[in-house]
Amino acid sequence: MCKIVSEQVKLDLVRSGFVPKAEKSLWLGTFIDTENGFYKIPDNRINKMIHSIDGIISCLTWRKSVYVKKVASVVGQIISTYLVIGNLVYLMTKHLTIDVNTSASWYSYIKHSESSIEQLQFWKLYISEVNVKHFSVDESCHSIIYSDASDTGFGGYIVETPQNIAHGMWVESERSNSSTWKELSAAYESEINFLPPALHTNVDVLMDLLCESKADSTVKTYHAGFIRWKKWAVHS
Repeated sequence: MCKIVSEQVKLDLVRSGFVPKAEKSLWLGTFIDTENGFYKIPDNRINKMIHSIDGIISCLTWRKSVYVKKVASVVGQIISTYLVIGNLVYLMTKHLTIDVNTSASWYSYIKHSESSIEQLQFWKLYISEVNVKHFSVDESCHSIIYSDASDTGFGGYIVETPQNIAHGMWVESERSNSSTWKELSAAYESEINFLPPALHTNVDVLMDLLCESKADSTVKTYHAGFIRWKKWAVHS
């Protein structure tokens, strides 16, 4: 999909009379690997950062001082990786930033403190190792339930236990309820059908136990929420 969109953008540019130059068109954003679930800073940016750090270290070795603009450039390159690396970019550029801010002007040379040199060495050695961030995984879903309902009955099962199937028929008083109520009830029946016997026999009091374990204000909030949900389910 990304490739298709990029080709369309390129085609629009060409049609408008703009001639893109491939060797000068570099992606400065973030590399996203949707197959393996992570994103990282492109290698060209990492290589440029390491090259800039080597240049500063070389200047400090021979001249004992470095052009302040070079240091500011490296700090900017490091901080620009925040999306992937996180707050570490601020923590490990603190002394470099102090050195930049204490310079007389943008055209002056500065001497780095030992702490600043250590931070430069840190990024040179470890930038490639910390240059990856995995997509956050939503672990709020513990079970997947497939269920369905009709005017006369319901059926369903939990993916983890496909050999166990819950099914039943609606009683006369339930047949007039909305389709939403029937769908939700089918999922509910599918789930409680596989509870341990000790919980299954006490399923009706689980809500009371939950409420009793909460503060009064929390119980009132839950109760109001349940009432709103019930009204929506019945009338949907």
